[in-house]
Amino acid sequence: MADGQMKPRVMTGFDREAIKRVKTSMRRADAEVLHPMYMYRLFDPYFKMRTSVNLVERFTSFKRLPSMGVTDIGSKLPDDYVAVRFYFNNSFPETEENV
Repeated sequence: MADGQMKPRVMTGFDREAIKRVKTSMRRADAEVLHPMYMYRLFDPYFKMRTSVNLVERFTSFKRLPSMGVTDIGSKLPDDYVAVRFYFNNSFPETEENV
């Protein structure tokens, strides 16, 4: 993330390169991208406690997502597939050992 932020509030060079590679591999140069930065920009006043939850409620709808069986995704992933997200914080500081 830019400036050591945990939340993707800006589109980085890494993001642009990843998007470019995905579009190329999928042969979808016209694919649209909805980056999380737009949500963070929209809801920033709420996150900073400058407005009520009404802001969030005006732009969101809550619906239960359909259940997906293991065969839908799990059967397509390698047995040793692992998804991980690392970011620095108080319990995992940005030190030479952790980089």
